[in-house]
Amino acid sequence: MRSVTLVAAAAAACATTAPAPAPTPTAVTFAPSAAAMDAHLKYLADDQLEGRAPATRGGRLAVKYIAAQFEAMGLEPGAADGSYFQPVALVGMTPHPSLVWGRGGTPRALKYLDDFVAWAERPESHIVADGEVVFVGYGIEAAEWHWDDFKDTDVRGKVLLMLVNDPGLQDSTIFNGRALTYYGRWTYKLEEAARRGAVGALLVHTTESATYGWDVVRGSWSVEQFKLDRPAAQSIAFAGWVTHDAAQAALGQAGLSLDSLTRAAARRDFRPVSTGLHVALDLTSAVRHVQSENVVAKLPGSDPTRSREVVVFTAHWDHKGIGPAANGDSIYNGAEDNASGVAAMLGAAGALMQSQSRPLRTLLFVATTAEESGLLGSEGYVRDPLVPL
Repeated sequence: MRSVTLVAAAAAACATTAPAPAPTPTAVTFAPSAAAMDAHLKYLADDQLEGRAPATRGGRLAVKYIAAQFEAMGLEPGAADGSYFQPVALVGMTPHPSLVWGRGGTPRALKYLDDFVAWAERPESHIVADGEVVFVGYGIEAAEWHWDDFKDTDVRGKVLLMLVNDPGLQDSTIFNGRALTYYGRWTYKLEEAARRGAVGALLVHTTESATYGWDVVRGSWSVEQFKLDRPAAQSIAFAGWVTHDAAQAALGQAGLSLDSLTRAAARRDFRPVSTGLHVALDLTSAVRHVQSENVVAKLPGSDPTRSREVVVFTAHWDHKGIGPAANGDSIYNGAEDNASGVAAMLGAAGALMQSQSRPLRTLLFVATTAEESGLLGSEGYVRDPLVPL
């Protein structure tokens, strides 16, 4: 922008001998540097960061790198203690589950990683749980969409079999069509199961509904899972995923069709279905209490009044760390999820710091931890906000 302005001014000066009016000063803005963002991405997704799991060597390297970049740009520390680090206490649980389910006297043991994955939703080293399986469709109650999959059915003590995504996946005229809403996220479904007193929840996987393949599921949920290290008001005992084929086979044993149930779940008149199946789960977890961090920096606003208003830029820095090998590679680098987001945030911060026009409002940059375990860094921030919400 500056070079264009200078060339135009020089051309005007050559075209006439009359003095030109002084140009009105314009703010010089900078676009984020593509080269810098690419460099951030390459570093954060490098094998040496070992997949950036929270409370690991690679995770700590990522946190220190992001803080160093903020400091090098001239951004102020944003944490309450005057540093760039907002502590987030976590409890990590590495699961080792076994699961059998079936009807009557013919239970079938599912094969871990091939048929199912499961993890503890409570910070306990050993969980034994069993219950009747109730199919609850998408497991959604959303008044704004006039949707209720539960219809006042008592599911306390049950294991809920749930579809991922939301009914818009099947009917583009409801919810947001094929655009995923929060009701379609697995995190919402586990929260809803806990609110209703269920003992556990099993999510039925298809690549279309989850938007990722079974290889992502088996890699992501077989490694250490995290929870905020604080008492939870409500919690199911366990959660898991089952493959479409495993669910179809079990329901078939009960005289039900998963495909028919899925079609029924796309209608407002759907009601929960007691499947006659019974689940028994035995889950041992290696438990550790750890400290992780959100990385926070700020650029104070230039206007005395509007600087009290805050615009937040956020991206999560964590990924899944090291897990089962895929194509001979056990490091889950997380370039797209979400080193790219952190790189974009750093790029935006760098451009804003170079601009001669400082924003009127304060800008807060927050790189959150433990998103992969259910938006935990974001939840930790909201529970302990650094500026009023």
